[in-house]
Amino acid sequence: MLGEHAIDEPESRFLTALLLVVLALAASRVVLSVVGVFKGRLATFIGSSLTHRLRGEMVQKLQKLAIAYYDRHQVGSLMSRVAYDSEVLHGLVHQLTGGFLLQILQLVGVGGMLIWLNPRLAFYTLIPVPLVFLGTWSFWQLVYPRYYRLWDSSSKQIAALSGMLSGIRVVKAFAQENREFDRFQRNSTYMRDSRLWVENATSVYSAAMQLVFSLGGLIVWYVGGRDVI
Repeated sequence: MLGEHAIDEPESRFLTALLLVVLALAASRVVLSVVGVFKGRLATFIGSSLTHRLRGEMVQKLQKLAIAYYDRHQVGSLMSRVAYDSEVLHGLVHQLTGGFLLQILQLVGVGGMLIWLNPRLAFYTLIPVPLVFLGTWSFWQLVYPRYYRLWDSSSKQIAALSGMLSGIRVVKAFAQENREFDRFQRNSTYMRDSRLWVENATSVYSAAMQLVFSLGGLIVWYVGGRDVI
């Protein structure tokens, strides 16, 4: 009886410890969910507030410009700048406040913990870092400038459509439907080609960066596995 009691006591302690670990993991999941909701609401509030103020300031600036400015620029293009570009800024702010900053904090926390536990292993995981910097530099030099062409093509397409629809009576009166359609198609083709180049380049860049990031994990498996063996 005493032997069975001695055996059951460590088992009960292990079960209690296991239950505590599971409860701690469950509590961490709840905390992460709450933080995720707070992060999403905060990012949405900041992005919406900034774009709302930006659109108001842009409209006020447009009202103060001279008439000669509107003679040189199409109304549809200006409408695209106010409506579309502000939404692009909203997406950028949402990414910075919602994902990028959190990932930076996680990187600093995990990196500090890894250096504290095993500095040698931490050094090996930093081997792919130069490739990350090289990929980032390549993206900003080669891929990112093409986004300007994409935004420009979008504004030109909206300008062509706005000009055609706002002057539809004149277009029909002089039977210029084919000419206006051809002008719209040229702008639409320009936008299609710009988007295809950007999307294809971005997909290649993302795949390459995923491969580079996975190298750190593979190095940890190899170096850590050798240490275990």
